[in-house]
Amino acid sequence: MSVTASRAVSGFHHNRIMFWGDITTSYNRSVLRAVTAAGQKYPHLRIFLNQTFDYQQLVGLKRLKLSGIIIGGHPVEHKVRKTLEGLMTVRLPIVDVSANVPTLGFPRVCPDDLEVGRVAADYLISRGFRRLICFGLANQYWSAMRWRGFESRAARSGLKPQLHEAEKFAQISTEHLLHAIVAWLAHLERPCAIFATADSLAAYLVEACANQGLAVPEDVAVLGCNDDDLFGQLRDPKISSIALNTQQIGATAVTILHRMITRKKGFKPESVFFPPVRVITRQSSDLFALEDELVRRALGLIRDRIGEGISVKKMANYLEVSRATLERRLLDAIGRSPAAEINRMRFERAEQLLLDTDLPVEHVAAHAGFFSRRQFTLAFRKHSGKTPRAYRDEQRHLRFGLPPTRLQSRLTPLSHFAGAGR
Repeated sequence: MSVTASRAVSGFHHNRIMFWGDITTSYNRSVLRAVTAAGQKYPHLRIFLNQTFDYQQLVGLKRLKLSGIIIGGHPVEHKVRKTLEGLMTVRLPIVDVSANVPTLGFPRVCPDDLEVGRVAADYLISRGFRRLICFGLANQYWSAMRWRGFESRAARSGLKPQLHEAEKFAQISTEHLLHAIVAWLAHLERPCAIFATADSLAAYLVEACANQGLAVPEDVAVLGCNDDDLFGQLRDPKISSIALNTQQIGATAVTILHRMITRKKGFKPESVFFPPVRVITRQSSDLFALEDELVRRALGLIRDRIGEGISVKKMANYLEVSRATLERRLLDAIGRSPAAEINRMRFERAEQLLLDTDLPVEHVAAHAGFFSRRQFTLAFRKHSGKTPRAYRDEQRHLRFGLPPTRLQSRLTPLSHFAGAGR
């Protein structure tokens, strides 16, 4: 990678910031993109990347002449803990975005993982699921917090979800992990809904279900987290996921670290936790597991015919019930009228297509059941406050940050420093 885009001016002092984290994970990649974007507001900042969590590197930090560090996550928990404990002795401004372990005194800028779990439970319960399972990673603090939020919100609905934890990826082979999940699935009572605390786990679940001949979402509905474009969309069916606000996490981490470095008068760094952005529904959870057969059929009809301009009158005729009966049964089951549910599914479909495809806006409008691009644009602006095009641009920026070419121009590998060592 090349040196950062900011060029030195004669007599201009640069502050060197290191992002220390494993960017094979979608969360770290997304946060790092946001860090590089936010760093452009401060021309004197230069951002460096180091992916190796090696305790021995701590002795070389003085030679790097760093001004501050942003700590990302790493799959090997004991290395993270040892490194974080060691960093407490280097007297550098540090911001933690990892949530790998409970805080050790650094300001933390992270997802609100308790709220992530609550959102997951609310989503699955709203779709009628009552047999809930959380599939997490053992000894990962963020995963444990997502389970706590999931469990507490399910309890409010009188449900008692199960927890199943996998061994850490870094310690087992892919084949071993997949075999373990297959064996676990074989003993699950079905149908059920599983919240995987990361999309990587959700991808293994979908693969294991295919291995076992289980239908997703009919036998096992799957919801992931992090909206990982690689894990979530390279599977069939595509995986529903909770999108995190990595853009704000990265930007806020840079702002706090910059204020710590420049010692802004009266500034006291505090931890900041961002709630998830939203749930993105894809095929892996696109099902309603409700006891009322009429309601299930009605919701399936809306889902399957949303692009045909389905109406309440057409639904009642197709289902051979009166409009009043249809209204009453949906209100009792899901708390929404048929018209409100049609409207909700239209915008859900539109948002998913805007985010996951490059379809022109007029084609998105047609697939979501709108009669024209103009009608869709006016309705979407009223719904979200943005035009469809602006929404697509904003969400892709939140999800992917800067294009790769710009990202590379802002990062310098740790090895760029002569004599830095490891």
